[in-house]
Amino acid sequence: MYRSTVLVCLLFASLAGCSPQAPSVAADAKAMAVQNPLGDAYKGPPTPCDKELSTQDAANLINVPVSINHYSMSGSTPGQGCELGAGKSFSAMIDIAIKTGGASYYTMLTQGSPTSKPVPGVGDGAMTTGTIDSNIPGGKEIDVYAHKGDWVCIAELIHKSGDGEKVLVSLSDDDNARKLGALCAKLFAARP
Repeated sequence: MYRSTVLVCLLFASLAGCSPQAPSVAADAKAMAVQNPLGDAYKGPPTPCDKELSTQDAANLINVPVSINHYSMSGSTPGQGCELGAGKSFSAMIDIAIKTGGASYYTMLTQGSPTSKPVPGVGDGAMTTGTIDSNIPGGKEIDVYAHKGDWVCIAELIHKSGDGEKVLVSLSDDDNARKLGALCAKLFAARP
């Protein structure tokens, strides 16, 4: 009986207050919620959405409220990228990442796209794929790759076919590429 009571107490220590450490656990959780109001349990380095970008940066691409997700499909390591997405039920999102690699990495990213087209006025060079099928089932995307100095930016506007198109501000590839390029330019401006 004593052993099962101890086990139950250990299991519920943080909730039931059986342990003197319970208030500390609750205080740590409260402090984390204040530091990370998004509640996605991200504990890595700041992402572009924590520093240079905000949910307002998505307003000229997605016409419904968006939230920040600290995950990025284009980022290779924590802190390189993030997503600005239209809620938990996926309809549209912007996935953006910035990393080092310079012109050689940029060339590697852009050499395989048969539909590539330049995006003028962004960094030392930028190109877009135009709208293509996404690797997200039922999705479409437009990608922009840009570089400035040693920095490479990857910005993608991904949406579901049908419903996702309704939340896009524009269906024009040129317009969306220019707006994604502007997000990359904002990230470049914050780096030496």
